Amino acid sequence: MALEKTFSFLKEIKNNNNREWFADNKPTYDLAHKEAKFWFENIYQSLQETDVLEDLKVYRIYRD
Repeated sequence: MALEKTFSFLKEIKNNNNREWFADNKPTYDLAHKEAKFWFENIYQSLQETDVLEDLKVYRIYRD
């Protein structure tokens, strides 16, 4: 799994950082989030082999 969807989404939201655009693009966000989380978990597991880390946390893209 590559990070194309994640980077594409982040580039688009940079210029469209509003609730309406996000709502229209929620399926794209969901794919990007899944893709990024996959990579974060793999990196986290690799780091856990040599270091003691806190739990992995992925925060929401926005807060109300």
